[in-house]
Amino acid sequence: MISVQPTMNVAAQCRKFDARMQTAPSVDAAAYLAYCKGLLLASVAMGAPQPASNFIPMYEEEYES
Repeated sequence: MISVQPTMNVAAQCRKFDARMQTAPSVDAAAYLAYCKGLLLASVAMGAPQPASNFIPMYEEEYES
């Protein structure tokens, strides 16, 4: 389920991706996290910000299963 949070702290949400990118197991995994971070920033730009928790499961499904 997608949750929209108009008052969320965007910087804090981005740091969640940055921390995972620093410890990513491969360059591909880090690139996928950067892609997910881009999706988060795109949702902010469209005026419907979504938290990192909406995008991180996509990464976990690809790289942690």
